[in-house]
Amino acid sequence: MMPEEISEGLLPKGFETCRQLLFATAASADSIHGKLRLYERQGRVFRPVSESFPCVFGKEGLAFVSKNEKPDTGGELKREGDGKTPLGCFWLGTAFGRRSGLPPENKMPFLPLHRNLLAVDDPSSAYYNRIVDLDILKEDKDWNSAEVMDRKDGLYDLGVLIHYNTMNPQPGRGSCIFLHIWRDEYHGTAGCVACSASNLKALLRKLNPRKNPAIWIAGKIANNLKAG
Repeated sequence: MMPEEISEGLLPKGFETCRQLLFATAASADSIHGKLRLYERQGRVFRPVSESFPCVFGKEGLAFVSKNEKPDTGGELKREGDGKTPLGCFWLGTAFGRRSGLPPENKMPFLPLHRNLLAVDDPSSAYYNRIVDLDILKEDKDWNSAEVMDRKDGLYDLGVLIHYNTMNPQPGRGSCIFLHIWRDEYHGTAGCVACSASNLKALLRKLNPRKNPAIWIAGKIANNLKAG
């Protein structure tokens, strides 16, 4: 069950200004299946403003992002190309996709897709874990690996940036983590969080940058919260 309230004191340090919280939970660190639910701050707690809905995580499950969070009993640290979704709390950023699929109520800043928009995943690049626009970039590219955002399979027709490893990015610790449209409920991602297009559109109707939205990918922690 997803919690009916989340105390502000449970959020990690640095998220005191968060007023919208997208809570994600999985059955275990090895599971690709999970649930998402949007909450908003009311006083000292966050209360739900949506029903919970299904999502999928990385095809290899989830991973911790620091040794301080990794339990002695096991678990792996996030690394580039491991197919795992990072556990933790992260700010939500710019929405992206095709304007035709963007709900008119969207308030998030929006980045339209085009063929020269790339997500750099080469740890040796100065642009590691950044989205670059080749129409704007004047310098020579220094990467050997990058993902074309204008995908033909529709998975990026609508999405939101998750700010994982974006401030002073650590090479090799994982890059280009998004919330985007899933292939279906049976297939995991390369490390992102994904859900149905209809649920993603409903979420974008409510997300508000003035409320400093964040996503908390919390694994089994939901079992320790007040459920309803």
